Amino acid sequence: MKKKLICILLAAAFVFTLAGCKSTLRPALEEYARKSNIAELDLSEMLDEENGFHFGKIKWGMTLTEAGEATESNVSSMLGYGPNDIVVYESSLLIKILGRKNDSASVSTILKQSDVYMISFVFQYNEKYPNLEMPEQKLFEEYLPKLTETFGEPDDYREETQTQERVSSLTKCYVWESETADGKKTELQWSAAYISGADEPTLVTFGVVWYCDALLEAQEMQESAENAE
Repeated sequence: MKKKLICILLAAAFVFTLAGCKSTLRPALEEYARKSNIAELDLSEMLDEENGFHFGKIKWGMTLTEAGEATESNVSSMLGYGPNDIVVYESSLLIKILGRKNDSASVSTILKQSDVYMISFVFQYNEKYPNLEMPEQKLFEEYLPKLTETFGEPDDYREETQTQERVSSLTKCYVWESETADGKKTELQWSAAYISGADEPTLVTFGVVWYCDALLEAQEMQESAENAE
């Protein structure tokens, strides 16, 4: 159950696409410059003895505000609620993997404004504007060896099947594990979601998770509720 909950959240939290109109030309140009000036993700900065797997200057235990200040990013809107007060927010965080920038990002907390426990980046298929240079399947397959070269063989591999409104999806997820200085488990997850038996994934997700006490309690509550059904 514990593995299932987190893997599903990483794969499913990004089916939302939010867009807004710029009121003036200047903000639009500034946003374009910000998104264009993205360096390739440095995997060596994703793991250390204090934080385990983490992202950039965000340290586990930071609030949403602190995380935003550390990365010069912001949380623009709430994407939705998960089980047991898990809250997912859209974030302006950007990364580049194999030359491709993420299409969306999010940070997740237990309850509003509490500590960040998950950060995820999604590379999502766009039927109108497909990425021909680095499509989702190629990205998923070609980045896996780089992750293995940096962090060793995955500690786990998970597959999850979901059905919602008669549409099924399969998530394939590779997992690397590490502990923080105080013994809390962290994970780096690399996953792809395939809709209704498709050969190509609809989205690819790169994420890190911190198993803080609040998250473990939420998982236990969810597991108890499912066992009672």
